[in-house]
Amino acid sequence: MKIQRLSILTSGNLEELQVFYIDILGLIPEVKNPHALSIRAGESILEFKKSDRADHYHFAFNVSFDDLETTLEELKDSGINPISFSGSEIIEFPNWKARSIYFYDPAGNIVEYIGRQEVNPPFAKKPFSISEVGLALDEIAPVVAKIQTTIPIKKYDGNGLSFAALGDPEGLIILSGTNRNWYPTDRPALRSTLEAIIEIEGESFSINQKENKVDLERS
Repeated sequence: MKIQRLSILTSGNLEELQVFYIDILGLIPEVKNPHALSIRAGESILEFKKSDRADHYHFAFNVSFDDLETTLEELKDSGINPISFSGSEIIEFPNWKARSIYFYDPAGNIVEYIGRQEVNPPFAKKPFSISEVGLALDEIAPVVAKIQTTIPIKKYDGNGLSFAALGDPEGLIILSGTNRNWYPTDRPALRSTLEAIIEIEGESFSINQKENKVDLERS
């Protein structure tokens, strides 16, 4: 599954986000105006839309599995403080054959760099796609069922009640109950507004969340 585009709201300063994602993380600018900032990470586009809402999101980028230690040092050298868990700044996910680095952006979003053994193109020096999109809902089971009856998407992990990961190693929709924190932080998963466009088997679908409602359609 490919995540083509993620659009989220921010009450943060777009200039600060531009510096962070383009100048520090090295992503490519797409669109910049007083109301929105779009940046490209390889095959994916991340869009921030200016809003009075102070929503906080969790999303991940695919990065090189082999170079994760180097990536960590580069992030720290640029002034980014990784989020540690159990004393480690690189968090291991052996069941997913993956390792991750977590950090905050200037708007307070939880950003993840995830390196996967199964998605590991050679010589990838920058994020090469969006890997995960997080949706927080009061009840995720009905939404999981709705997504799976509308979109040809498989459950990758989770119990389907408080947590579910839908998709494959290349791209995942992460659904979390609002009774949980976004791992590995103490920040609660809260309902928000977002739009994600994904591609599965050559077809594109949009996933629109507004608070506790999720709508789906073919793009």
